[in-house]
Amino acid sequence: IEGAITMKDTVYVEVREEPVILTSLDVLPETIPSLAVGGTDDIDLIRANYSDGSHEDLLLDAAGLIYSSSNEAVATVSAIGVVTGVSAGTATITVSYTEGVITETDTVAVTVTE
Repeated sequence: IEGAITMKDTVYVEVREEPVILTSLDVLPETIPSLAVGGTDDIDLIRANYSDGSHEDLLLDAAGLIYSSSNEAVATVSAIGVVTGVSAGTATITVSYTEGVITETDTVAVTVTE
C-alpha cells in the first residue's frame, strides 16, 4: 500500500511463578486415647501441605521439626516423635515444622492411664 506506515514493536513479557509455600501441617494420629504409664506410642505421620495443593510426608527426624509436650509430668515426646506416658492425666503434644520463615503446627491429644 502506497504511503502506509509500518510499525514494529517488541513486547517483553516476564512470567513469574508464585512461590510454593508451606500452608499447614497434619500430624497423625490426632489422638492417643489410652497410653499406659511407662508405655510408648509413636507419631505415625507428619504431612506438610503447600500452597499449590501438593504435600510431603516428612521423616520424623526431619530438619525443622520440633516436638514438645504441654505437660511433661504426664507425657514426654522424643526428638523422633515417640510419646511416653509418665503419669495419669492428659497432655497435648505439639509438632512444629519450620520451612524458610514459615512455621506451621499441629497437635496430638494424649491421655495417659494408670
